[in-house]
Amino acid sequence: MEYKNIIVTSENSIGKILLNRPKAMNSLSMDMRDELENALSRLDSDDGVSLIMITGGPKTFSAGFDLKEAVETNLKSFFHRIVEYHEAIYTVKKFVITAVSGFTLAGGFDLALAGDMILASEGASFGHVEVNFGINPLLFPLYKKVGHTRALELCATGRIIDAIEAKSMGIVNKIHPHKDFAATAEKRAVEIARIGPEALSAIKESASHILGIDVLKALKYEFALTSKLVENANFQDKITTFLKQSGMIK
Repeated sequence: MEYKNIIVTSENSIGKILLNRPKAMNSLSMDMRDELENALSRLDSDDGVSLIMITGGPKTFSAGFDLKEAVETNLKSFFHRIVEYHEAIYTVKKFVITAVSGFTLAGGFDLALAGDMILASEGASFGHVEVNFGINPLLFPLYKKVGHTRALELCATGRIIDAIEAKSMGIVNKIHPHKDFAATAEKRAVEIARIGPEALSAIKESASHILGIDVLKALKYEFALTSKLVENANFQDKITTFLKQSGMIK
């Protein structure tokens, strides 16, 4: 598959995926999500890869789903692919590090939470802002990191938090200076990759079983709730209003 929205490299036992739609704040278009699924599947089955690292640009990891597509696409088909995409990013068997800098919002926040370890630059910010459109954010991935009370608060308010607060909550493992963040994050990934793919995958699998986590059941349950909300005409109206106010559409 030829990638147009991401850059995929493999070096030092690390499969690296760089989100590459900087002019669109790395918004997760359908094409980008298809490419992410493909790249993750390839790297997950590559014996030469010990871990996978997903990262974005210095100003934005990802601002979330491409909202213009959300209002221009048949919602039922759009929603069906969203479910498949989330199942793909949350069921990778290899250890995943997400290295985030700048805005990490909505679907971008969900992508960051797919990381078994999250490294953040000091300027990173996180938030489930999609609740402002009347849509329920995914609770389960955040719940795994921060527990019931904090996950509910962040999902219900759409509040944006900085890297320091994210670390205090247990979302972020380590904060690094913004300068040379990409190189620092990659150095950390190389150190962890030396453990080897088998041990890292075993650690990841153990965490899921010990905590009694069934990712697919949780995702399907939450998206069943979401499907009822996106069928409401108000959902598209709110997104359209936001896009007009921000000048993204006329």
